[in-house]
Amino acid sequence: MASKDSNDEPLGQREPHRCGRLGNRAVQLLAICANFPICEIYGFDWHQGRCIYVQEEGEVQEEGMVELVPIGPRRILMAYGYFTLKVYDDDVSGPLITEHWDVSEDEAIEEYTQTICVDPGRKFEITFLVIPNAIEANVEVKLKLKDLGSRSRAIYGKIKASATDHRNKSVHLFSCERGMSLSFPSGSTSILPLSPSMVAVPCRWQLELHIEVDLTIITTCDSQEEQDKNLKFSLEFTHEIMSHEREVDDDQVEVNNKWLTICN
Repeated sequence: MASKDSNDEPLGQREPHRCGRLGNRAVQLLAICANFPICEIYGFDWHQGRCIYVQEEGEVQEEGMVELVPIGPRRILMAYGYFTLKVYDDDVSGPLITEHWDVSEDEAIEEYTQTICVDPGRKFEITFLVIPNAIEANVEVKLKLKDLGSRSRAIYGKIKASATDHRNKSVHLFSCERGMSLSFPSGSTSILPLSPSMVAVPCRWQLELHIEVDLTIITTCDSQEEQDKNLKFSLEFTHEIMSHEREVDDDQVEVNNKWLTICN
């Protein structure tokens, strides 16, 4: 019989005291800001390159330093060498910015904010954590919308995750404006697409993850009138608590978390 890869076994099913030996060095992105339009951003560790940000079609960036909402990375970037960043301001020429930082030396959790001045009028800023001993919080959100027959249901809003060491900053797991709301069938269970769906958190005896859910369900009636219902709540996840359900007028949101070893 083939043995199961231990990397796929949720840490929540293991003894807590083993967590310290299962962690890996990781980079956790916390914030990106720029005062000029950006097309794409890619992040690289010693092993892989991942898309961090893509400008939405038709998106117009406001003036001044604007916080950009990342869509990744879809896998945790590891901190065993250089963390490299490539920033593109269009999809034709090469990267406008290529920078790298050595993240292999930190022995304690460190937050870094790197500011890059492209020219006198254009500035880019990135904030990230280097976590010497981290594990992955892998989040899943399920929607269980009550059956309303032929009525259309759509959802928009935000879901953010944070941990104590994230220094009052949050990781965007889901961000969708009303004009880009996602349609879901009623009377069935659907999985909300998160991007990213994972967060690097310090691997210690007391694992913790805080998630803020702020979603709005749009119901289109037969008269084409739209009715909004807000689902807003906070959730805490620990080694023992890995699932929550919230219900408003028979519409349910289920949020699950698995603690996993970070691997490439």
